[in-house]
Amino acid sequence: MNCRVFCLVLIIILYALLSYADECAGKSCTSRTKVEVCFVDKTLQKKRSLFIIRGQCGHQSDIYYVGNKEEIEKKLSELAGECKKITKLTFSGHGSPGYHATGLRTGSMEFMKKYGCLLKKNNYIRLDGCDNGKGCRGDMFLHDIARNFFSHTKSGVISAPRGNASAYLPGILPHFSLNGSRKLTYDIDKEPPPPDRWDLSGIAIGNGGTMAEHCKEEIKGLVEDINSARSRIKPGTCESNIFHLGEKRIREYVQLGNSLSDNQSWNYGHVEEAIWRLENQLKTLRECSPPKTRRNREKGWQGSVQ
Repeated sequence: MNCRVFCLVLIIILYALLSYADECAGKSCTSRTKVEVCFVDKTLQKKRSLFIIRGQCGHQSDIYYVGNKEEIEKKLSELAGECKKITKLTFSGHGSPGYHATGLRTGSMEFMKKYGCLLKKNNYIRLDGCDNGKGCRGDMFLHDIARNFFSHTKSGVISAPRGNASAYLPGILPHFSLNGSRKLTYDIDKEPPPPDRWDLSGIAIGNGGTMAEHCKEEIKGLVEDINSARSRIKPGTCESNIFHLGEKRIREYVQLGNSLSDNQSWNYGHVEEAIWRLENQLKTLRECSPPKTRRNREKGWQGSVQ
C-alpha cells in the first residue's frame, strides 16, 4: 500500500471515529447532575397546556421542544457540556410506526451513539407517540434507537404504545395505550445472544414474540391476505394492473421474511419497504377499481367497488 492510499484510509478511519466520538469526552466534569429529560414535538407547544405536557412527560422532567434530530443533537450536546446525566428520557408527541414527530425515524439513529454517555446504566426511554411500538416497523424503530443510544451503557429499556396513546387524567397520569405497549430490554453483554428481550405491557397478553418473529408473521400474514383477496376477484371485474407487484416480487418478499433471524443484523429499509409495498398491494386489491368503459371515461367516473 503506497503512502497516498494509506493516508486516505487513515483519514477515513479518523473521520468515522470523530463522527461518533463520545460527546462527554474532554468535558471538565468532576461529576454529573442527574436529570430527567423530555423532548416534546414543538408543534404541540401552542396546542397543549404545560400542565398536560408535564403529565405526559413526568412532573420532574426538564422539557425541551424540538422538531428534528438536529435540534435534539444540539440540546444533548448542551447537556453534556453542562455535566448532566440523564436518568429518564421521554419523547412526547405525534407518531406512527417508525417515526416520531420530535425528529426520530428508523434508519437515522446513528447520531445517538455519541450521546450514550449521557445515559445512566439500564436507562429507561419512553416513546409517547401513537403507534410507535406497533407491528414490525414499531419493533425496528425501538431496536434502532436501543442499539445506538445504549451502545455506551451496553444496556437499557425502551417502550412505546402499540396503538393510540391516550391519558385517563390529562396532566396527571402519563399517556398509555389501550393496546398495551411494546417493551424492549436491551443488553449487549447478555449471554447467549441476542441482546434483545421483547415484552408487552399494559392489558396486552403474552410477550408478542421477538422482533424477527413479529416481522416474519407480518410479512406472511400480508401475503396470505393478498392471495385471499386475489382469489375473490372475478376475471374482468378490475383494472388489468390491479396486481402490480407480480408473482416474482411476492416470492422475494416471502424469502425476505423467512430469512429474518434473531441473531441477524438486517437492513431495516428493505423490510420496511417490503411491508409498505405489500400493504399498498393489499389496499389496491381490496378497493378493486372496475375497468373503465368508454361511457365511464366520458363521464369521468371514478367510483370503486368494495
